Amino acid sequence: MTFIGENGLFNRFWRGYDAILRHANHTVEADLHLSSQQLLNSDFSQPVSMSGQRLLIDSFRYKLPLRSIAPTTVRLRTVKLLKPYDLEKEQTVAIVKQEYKWVQINNRETIVNSVTRDQINQWKSGLFGNVTWLGVNRKNEVEGSVSPAEIPFTVPTKDDYDNKHQPWIKKVNYSFDLYYRTRVQTGTTSGGIPIYKEEEHGGVHYDILYNVWLKAEHI
Repeated sequence: MTFIGENGLFNRFWRGYDAILRHANHTVEADLHLSSQQLLNSDFSQPVSMSGQRLLIDSFRYKLPLRSIAPTTVRLRTVKLLKPYDLEKEQTVAIVKQEYKWVQINNRETIVNSVTRDQINQWKSGLFGNVTWLGVNRKNEVEGSVSPAEIPFTVPTKDDYDNKHQPWIKKVNYSFDLYYRTRVQTGTTSGGIPIYKEEEHGGVHYDILYNVWLKAEHI
Protein backbone atom coordinates (compact mmCIF):
# COMPACT_ATOMS: atom_id res chain seq x y z
CA MET A 1 0.00 0.00 0.00
CA THR A 2 1.23 3.49 -0.83
CA PHE A 3 0.88 6.65 1.26
CA ILE A 4 -0.89 8.84 -1.30
CA GLY A 5 -3.85 8.15 -3.59
CA GLU A 6 -7.47 7.15 -3.15
CA ASN A 7 -6.48 3.81 -1.61
CA GLY A 8 -3.34 5.11 0.13
CA LEU A 9 -2.54 4.94 3.83
CA PHE A 10 -3.44 8.58 4.47
CA ASN A 11 -6.88 8.47 2.85
CA ARG A 12 -7.81 5.11 4.39
CA PHE A 13 -6.52 5.57 7.93
CA TRP A 14 -5.41 9.12 8.75
CA ARG A 15 -7.52 11.59 6.78
CA GLY A 16 -10.34 11.71 9.31
CA TYR A 17 -7.96 11.73 12.28
CA ASP A 18 -5.97 14.58 10.76
CA ALA A 19 -9.19 16.57 10.28
CA ILE A 20 -10.13 16.03 13.95
CA LEU A 21 -6.72 17.27 15.10
CA ARG A 22 -7.11 20.38 12.94
CA HIS A 23 -10.72 21.35 13.66
CA ALA A 24 -11.96 19.41 16.71
CA ASN A 25 -10.19 17.57 19.54
CA HIS A 26 -11.42 19.97 22.23
CA THR A 27 -11.59 18.48 25.73
CA VAL A 28 -14.67 18.44 27.93
CA GLU A 29 -15.24 16.88 31.34
CA ALA A 30 -18.35 15.39 32.88
CA ASP A 31 -19.04 14.05 36.37
CA LEU A 32 -20.97 10.82 36.02
CA HIS A 33 -21.94 7.78 38.06
CA LEU A 34 -20.74 4.72 36.16
CA SER A 35 -20.97 1.04 36.97
CA SER A 36 -17.84 -1.05 37.35
CA GLN A 37 -18.86 -2.90 34.18
CA GLN A 38 -19.03 0.37 32.23
CA LEU A 39 -15.62 1.41 33.50
CA LEU A 40 -13.89 -1.88 32.80
CA ASN A 41 -15.51 -2.64 29.44
CA SER A 42 -15.49 0.77 27.76
CA ASP A 43 -14.12 0.85 24.20
CA PHE A 44 -11.95 3.97 23.89
CA SER A 45 -11.83 3.58 20.09
CA GLN A 46 -15.60 4.09 19.64
CA PRO A 47 -17.41 7.44 20.00
CA VAL A 48 -20.07 7.90 22.67
CA SER A 49 -23.06 10.23 22.51
CA MET A 50 -23.59 12.95 25.11
CA SER A 51 -26.17 15.73 24.75
CA GLY A 52 -26.43 14.93 21.05
CA GLN A 53 -22.69 15.23 20.48
CA ARG A 54 -20.32 12.42 19.46
CA LEU A 55 -17.26 12.31 21.70
CA LEU A 56 -14.26 10.06 22.22
CA ILE A 57 -13.39 8.97 25.75
CA ASP A 58 -9.98 10.22 26.82
CA SER A 59 -9.78 9.08 30.43
CA PHE A 60 -11.67 8.07 33.57
CA ARG A 61 -10.85 9.33 37.06
CA TYR A 62 -12.33 7.53 40.07
CA LYS A 63 -11.35 6.32 43.55
CA LEU A 64 -10.35 2.80 44.54
CA PRO A 65 -11.54 0.38 45.71
CA LEU A 66 -13.98 0.19 42.83
CA ARG A 67 -17.59 -0.26 43.91
CA SER A 68 -20.63 -1.32 41.88
CA ILE A 69 -21.41 2.37 41.12
CA ALA A 70 -18.56 4.87 41.18
CA PRO A 71 -18.55 8.67 40.93
CA THR A 72 -16.35 9.23 37.91
CA THR A 73 -14.86 12.25 36.19
CA VAL A 74 -14.85 11.49 32.48
CA ARG A 75 -12.59 13.42 30.15
CA LEU A 76 -13.72 13.41 26.50
CA ARG A 77 -12.58 14.85 23.18
CA THR A 78 -14.82 16.33 20.50
CA VAL A 79 -14.87 14.87 16.98
CA LYS A 80 -17.26 17.28 15.27
CA LEU A 81 -15.36 19.56 12.91
CA LEU A 82 -15.87 23.26 13.59
CA LYS A 83 -16.18 25.53 10.56
CA PRO A 84 -14.63 27.26 8.72
CA TYR A 85 -12.32 24.68 7.19
CA ASP A 86 -11.21 23.57 3.75
CA LEU A 87 -9.59 20.16 4.02
CA GLU A 88 -8.90 19.99 0.28
CA LYS A 89 -6.45 22.89 0.70
CA GLU A 90 -5.22 22.08 4.21
CA GLN A 91 -4.45 18.42 3.67
CA THR A 92 -1.78 18.49 1.00
CA VAL A 93 -1.68 14.71 0.46
CA ALA A 94 -3.04 14.02 -3.02
CA ILE A 95 -6.28 12.01 -3.03
CA VAL A 96 -6.56 11.18 -6.71
CA LYS A 97 -8.64 8.34 -8.07
CA GLN A 98 -6.45 5.26 -8.31
CA GLU A 99 -6.97 3.30 -11.53
CA TYR A 100 -3.89 1.10 -11.36
CA LYS A 101 -2.10 -1.00 -8.76
CA TRP A 102 1.33 -2.60 -8.44
CA VAL A 103 1.45 -6.40 -8.78
CA GLN A 104 4.52 -8.53 -8.05
CA ILE A 105 5.95 -10.71 -10.81
CA ASN A 106 9.07 -12.88 -10.82
CA ASN A 107 11.14 -15.19 -13.01
CA ARG A 108 11.39 -18.05 -10.49
CA GLU A 109 9.70 -20.72 -12.59
CA THR A 110 11.62 -19.74 -15.71
CA ILE A 111 14.92 -20.25 -13.89
CA VAL A 112 13.75 -23.49 -12.24
CA ASN A 113 12.73 -24.92 -15.61
CA SER A 114 16.07 -23.92 -17.08
CA VAL A 115 18.31 -25.42 -14.38
CA THR A 116 16.33 -28.66 -13.98
CA ARG A 117 15.70 -29.41 -17.68
CA ASP A 118 18.84 -31.53 -18.23
CA GLN A 119 18.30 -33.54 -15.04
CA ILE A 120 14.67 -34.26 -15.91
CA ASN A 121 15.63 -35.34 -19.45
CA GLN A 122 18.29 -37.65 -17.97
CA TRP A 123 15.74 -39.24 -15.64
CA LYS A 124 13.27 -39.72 -18.49
CA SER A 125 15.87 -41.30 -20.75
CA GLY A 126 16.69 -43.84 -18.05
CA LEU A 127 13.16 -45.28 -17.93
CA PHE A 128 12.56 -48.63 -19.59
CA GLY A 129 10.08 -51.46 -19.77
CA ASN A 130 6.69 -50.94 -18.17
CA VAL A 131 7.69 -47.80 -16.23
CA THR A 132 5.51 -44.70 -16.82
CA TRP A 133 6.72 -41.15 -16.14
CA LEU A 134 4.35 -39.25 -13.80
CA GLY A 135 6.23 -35.99 -13.38
CA VAL A 136 8.37 -34.17 -10.82
CA ASN A 137 7.71 -32.53 -7.49
CA ARG A 138 9.70 -30.31 -5.13
CA LYS A 139 10.33 -30.83 -1.44
CA ASN A 140 12.09 -28.93 1.36
CA GLU A 141 11.45 -25.57 -0.33
CA VAL A 142 13.06 -22.54 1.34
CA GLU A 143 12.83 -18.92 0.18
CA GLY A 144 14.48 -15.81 1.55
CA SER A 145 15.27 -12.31 0.32
CA VAL A 146 18.96 -11.61 -0.20
CA SER A 147 18.65 -7.90 -1.04
CA PRO A 148 16.64 -5.02 0.45
CA ALA A 149 13.33 -4.37 -1.26
CA GLU A 150 13.25 -1.20 -3.36
CA ILE A 151 9.48 -0.64 -3.46
CA PRO A 152 8.25 2.55 -5.18
CA PHE A 153 6.14 4.66 -2.81
CA THR A 154 3.96 6.04 -5.59
CA VAL A 155 0.70 4.97 -7.15
CA PRO A 156 1.28 3.54 -10.66
CA THR A 157 0.24 5.91 -13.43
CA LYS A 158 -1.26 5.45 -16.87
CA ASP A 159 2.22 5.96 -18.32
CA ASP A 160 3.55 3.11 -16.14
CA TYR A 161 0.77 0.89 -17.47
CA ASP A 162 0.99 1.94 -21.13
CA ASN A 163 4.81 1.74 -21.24
CA LYS A 164 4.88 -1.57 -19.30
CA HIS A 165 7.17 -0.03 -16.68
CA GLN A 166 8.43 -2.84 -14.39
CA PRO A 167 10.63 -1.56 -11.55
CA TRP A 168 12.95 -4.15 -10.01
CA ILE A 169 12.51 -4.52 -6.24
CA LYS A 170 14.62 -7.42 -4.91
CA LYS A 171 16.51 -10.70 -5.38
CA VAL A 172 15.33 -13.88 -3.65
CA ASN A 173 17.20 -17.10 -2.89
CA TYR A 174 15.17 -20.26 -3.49
CA SER A 175 16.30 -23.80 -2.63
CA PHE A 176 14.55 -27.13 -3.06
CA ASP A 177 15.03 -30.86 -3.58
CA LEU A 178 13.73 -32.24 -6.87
CA TYR A 179 12.18 -35.71 -7.10
CA TYR A 180 10.47 -37.61 -9.89
CA ARG A 181 7.59 -40.07 -9.74
CA THR A 182 6.96 -43.15 -11.83
CA ARG A 183 4.32 -45.82 -12.11
CA VAL A 184 5.36 -49.44 -12.55
CA GLN A 185 3.17 -52.37 -13.50
CA THR A 186 3.85 -55.12 -10.99
CA GLY A 187 1.41 -57.72 -12.29
CA THR A 188 -2.22 -58.36 -13.10
CA THR A 189 -5.28 -59.54 -11.25
CA SER A 190 -6.93 -62.88 -11.93
CA GLY A 191 -9.28 -60.95 -14.21
CA GLY A 192 -6.42 -59.53 -16.25
CA ILE A 193 -6.53 -56.00 -14.79
CA PRO A 194 -3.05 -54.41 -14.47
CA ILE A 195 -1.69 -53.76 -10.96
CA TYR A 196 0.44 -50.61 -10.61
CA LYS A 197 2.83 -49.27 -7.99
CA GLU A 198 3.88 -45.64 -7.77
CA GLU A 199 7.47 -44.86 -6.80
CA GLU A 200 9.47 -41.71 -6.02
CA HIS A 201 13.14 -41.26 -6.87
CA GLY A 202 15.73 -38.51 -7.09
CA GLY A 203 16.36 -35.94 -4.41
CA VAL A 204 18.68 -33.57 -6.30
CA HIS A 205 19.25 -30.29 -4.42
CA TYR A 206 19.12 -26.89 -6.16
CA ASP A 207 19.91 -23.34 -5.05
CA ILE A 208 18.82 -20.57 -7.39
CA LEU A 209 18.53 -16.79 -7.28
CA TYR A 210 15.60 -15.07 -8.95
CA ASN A 211 14.38 -11.49 -9.40
CA VAL A 212 11.13 -9.83 -8.34
CA TRP A 213 9.62 -6.90 -10.24
CA LEU A 214 6.44 -4.86 -10.11
CA LYS A 215 4.07 -4.18 -12.96
CA ALA A 216 1.03 -1.92 -13.20
CA GLU A 217 -2.39 -3.49 -13.61
CA HIS A 218 -5.92 -2.10 -13.79
CA ILE A 219 -7.82 -2.18 -10.49
